[in-house]
Amino acid sequence: MIFLEYTKSWYMQNVYSQVSQHNPEAAKAHLAKFMSIYQFYDAFRGKNWNTSTAHFLEHNIAPHEKSERRELLDTFGTYLPLIDKYGNDSYTHVNFSSGGIHGAEIYVEQLMQDRAKIKELKDKYKYISLVPKKRLIQKLFNLIKKTIENNKGRISSTFNARNSIFVSCVSRK
Repeated sequence: MIFLEYTKSWYMQNVYSQVSQHNPEAAKAHLAKFMSIYQFYDAFRGKNWNTSTAHFLEHNIAPHEKSERRELLDTFGTYLPLIDKYGNDSYTHVNFSSGGIHGAEIYVEQLMQDRAKIKELKDKYKYISLVPKKRLIQKLFNLIKKTIENNKGRISSTFNARNSIFVSCVSRK
């Protein structure tokens, strides 16, 4: 995986060194996220993931199970926000995986509005079960419920895409 080493070298020279000149704390935090992605791909090094019978018969190398790939996604963080040389979030990110790299851009004004609405709902209701159901469609209510299960039933003030959908729909009359 020469490409993996090249990518790490490029990152250190073009991202880490630039950001660390202006904002060492942000540079270290971003480096930690980048290194998690590096370690994710490094875990693939020297392993055969091709489960086809033809590949096995041709090379006689037993493949690793697909479940092992999924476990790697649970082990390593693969989300990387794009930042400027001062360490400021660009509200654009990439999410790395074994199936490709995906990205998105965040609509900042909506994000700020959503965060404010989430905080308001958290302060007012505390629990999702107390949000009046007439303000939510059932499918959306189920999505919200699932999203905050890991938050012990409380409305999260942390932004994620599902919360954005929640707040956007809840705020409509």
